Amino acid sequence: MLNQEPNFFNRSKNQLTIHDNSAAIDKADPDALLSVPVDILGMDRTQNSDLGAYEFTDNN
Repeated sequence: MLNQEPNFFNRSKNQLTIHDNSAAIDKADPDALLSVPVDILGMDRTQNSDLGAYEFTDNN
């Protein structure tokens, strides 16, 4: 994801969840999902996963 804004929630406070307009949504490598099926908070990321440690949800 080069030259695109990830649109983190609050980068200055290390709140690195992403907004619904993030370029990182649904951009993860599907092959990598086999080894990392959940994000850092335990959210499922086995289909249409996002880049980064946090999977986007409407609760972000």
